[in-house]
Amino acid sequence: LPGGWTGHVLKVPTIDILCNTNSGTMYNDIYNLDFEGSNIASVLVNNTTGYNFTNCLFRYGGNDCLLGNDCPGTNFVNDTLDYFQNNGARITGTTSQHCLTKNVLINHCGNIPGMGQREPDGNKSYTGWDNPMGFNTFQNMTILNSGYSGLCFGGDSVNITNVVVDTFCVTKIDG
Repeated sequence: LPGGWTGHVLKVPTIDILCNTNSGTMYNDIYNLDFEGSNIASVLVNNTTGYNFTNCLFRYGGNDCLLGNDCPGTNFVNDTLDYFQNNGARITGTTSQHCLTKNVLINHCGNIPGMGQREPDGNKSYTGWDNPMGFNTFQNMTILNSGYSGLCFGGDSVNITNVVVDTFCVTKIDG
């Protein structure tokens, strides 16, 4: 290689979605897996109930780690999300409630300008974890180096305990 660059490895994702749940499936446990490199999402949870991701490592995504829609009871416990170009998690749908995010480290989401997905209002890009529905629990989380908001939540009866958000708005400054 020119300039004496040796020993570097370039990895390019070729799969859009690494874990694509089937619509209507219920109560599945995924644990102790490493997910590395995706174009759209490492995990797509769409119209499912009760998925549990435990002790998993999610790294290096071209867009989101978790993309969920109408996915009640989706739980992330003891997981790490690192280096996603858009969001760590983006969850939509009015039934996406009663979810647990516990002992999760989220780092380096949305740090490269221009890599976030365009939204109608521009608010859902570059975020560490976004679940604006109610009745969700966030415990013992650490969210570091988010391009916009670290944690976006909303709705009724949200429980947030021992959550640290540090270094946010590094890409977009109005969060």
